[in-house]
Amino acid sequence: MMQSQTAKQFAPLIGDDQKIEVSVEEGGAVIRLSTWVEGLGWSCQKTLKIEEALVDDLQRALTAARKRIYSSKALADQDSGTVISFPALS
Repeated sequence: MMQSQTAKQFAPLIGDDQKIEVSVEEGGAVIRLSTWVEGLGWSCQKTLKIEEALVDDLQRALTAARKRIYSSKALADQDSGTVISFPALS
């Protein structure tokens, strides 16, 4: 008896005018990027099919990107006019 593989859909990540949907299909992950088009609704722009063997690598790459983005933001948020004084010599 053949077992059918059903797609498992995860909650979409929705921004102001973009939506990312992730699902598991045929042993891999499928990522769909959609944009909101006035008068039309959600329109799929890109679909990425990630093989099972690459899912962990994608997770690591996204984690590294997130760390770099947050680090860059933290540096940009620092006041460039702040003077850091060194201990005074006696």
